[in-house]
Amino acid sequence: CLLVLTDREPLLDLESNRLGVMLFDDLLGEHPDREADEPREGIAHPLPASRTASIVFTSGSTGQPKGVELSQGNFDFVTTAVIDYLGLRSDDRYALILPLYHTYGKSVMLSALGCGACLVMIDDFLNLPDFLRDLRGRCCSVLSVVPFHLEMLKKFSPQELDLPDLRIVTTSGNTLSPETCNWLSKRLPDVRIFSMYGLTESTTRVCYMPPDLLLKSPESCGVPLPGVALRIVGLDGRVATGEGEGEIHVKGPNVMTGYFGDPVLTEATIEDGWLKTGDLGRMNRKGQLVLSGRLKEIIKCAGERISTREIEDVLRAHAQVSDAAVVGAPHAVLGEIAHAYVEPLDPGLDLDDLKSHCAKHLSHHKLPRGYTIVRKLPRTSTGKVRKFMLEAQE
Repeated sequence: CLLVLTDREPLLDLESNRLGVMLFDDLLGEHPDREADEPREGIAHPLPASRTASIVFTSGSTGQPKGVELSQGNFDFVTTAVIDYLGLRSDDRYALILPLYHTYGKSVMLSALGCGACLVMIDDFLNLPDFLRDLRGRCCSVLSVVPFHLEMLKKFSPQELDLPDLRIVTTSGNTLSPETCNWLSKRLPDVRIFSMYGLTESTTRVCYMPPDLLLKSPESCGVPLPGVALRIVGLDGRVATGEGEGEIHVKGPNVMTGYFGDPVLTEATIEDGWLKTGDLGRMNRKGQLVLSGRLKEIIKCAGERISTREIEDVLRAHAQVSDAAVVGAPHAVLGEIAHAYVEPLDPGLDLDDLKSHCAKHLSHHKLPRGYTIVRKLPRTSTGKVRKFMLEAQE
């Protein structure tokens, strides 16, 4: 239904057949002029599942943001699935630190509302002591984050995480590194950790990894939601078999209705109901999805295909590196070479030591041929690096 919540009584006149208006006091049952036992009339304007519920713009990490049209049915399906596999309860206090204009944040809000839980909005993550104090003081039991948040917690939080009420942590947006996964499991041994995969075009959710399997397969982002199908399509256009790698295609009730105002792009992205995600991956022997990068982030150097993600993981493992991003730079002979943008933990980063570190863990053709030290990498509001801005510099 369409509903406006307000504290301005004159807006009550806006009510029509398609639009409901309710005062906050009425919603909370605290209207001063109403007897406590006086019944309240509900507002119900059911809409068809195919009706557009929201137009959400992509994060713009690899290009200009696109408007993704998501339906009532999309949100209903994903919300129900998330409540079910997380085991959310009405007595949960769900911490929301993600922006509501992204689908991950919307999913947190809708999941909390869907199970009758309390939504606790916290906006001071960059001040970690205050953030942790808020989580503890407001008795939060569920926390949803992106890997960027966990990486910052690992680097700058106290040795002990005193969060006695926390029982669930979910992470999505990028694959969680095995090192960070192990760190979090040791710091919060009684907390159930869910690693998940999705994109805006899939209403933020495609797969989830159950906590009891996470440490056994930390490289995986889990199994598809019930009712969602996956296939891996190789660069030759054929569906991959076994553990063959290729582009991930998704089909199910979570797939968007299309791109706002762009039928050509919609037709190119959804083929026979299959959403072409632009992500690369494979299905392992356990039927779990393993991500390996993005089509747009593959560097072709002297005929070899190089995943920028593999190089970035090596760079981040260096003790003096806070974060890193790798992009392809044009080269007259090799076609493309890897160029690394490095965000150091402190200004004293030893670049020669970093190069030696990379040489120990990467084959010769994967080594970055150029390095740029930056104070801060350009990011979206959910912590993703805006690589297209770095590529423009190259």
